[in-house]
Amino acid sequence: MKKDLIDITGEIIVETRNAGINTYLEIESKQWVPKNPDEQQKNVMKFVDSLTEEQKKVFKSTLGYFIDISFFKLIETLENGEGDINFKLTVLDETDEFELINDEQDNELATKYWEWLSKYGIKETTSW
Repeated sequence: MKKDLIDITGEIIVETRNAGINTYLEIESKQWVPKNPDEQQKNVMKFVDSLTEEQKKVFKSTLGYFIDISFFKLIETLENGEGDINFKLTVLDETDEFELINDEQDNELATKYWEWLSKYGIKETTSW
């Protein structure tokens, strides 16, 4: 079913969005410490350790905002294309196939992104 495939896509997008935030939370709480951190990971850990509790609260909400804007922009670009470049995106399972993005149909996925966040939750960020 079309609606089921759109909903599944939404769940996957929200899970992916939350992965970045969850990674930050794991670094902040020391649940995840790379064994051989590269330079970028070292800088992230150093940055997180330098924040006060108040700064951590502000950074968490800011991080979520930037991730949301990035996903929104990606979806909007996929839907509307860029210059003379257009995209097609098909979602399928064993029984159904549905084009989420194509030249002829607007499924308003950029708008749905915000609905998906509400529906599937920003579980980790609500406790901030």
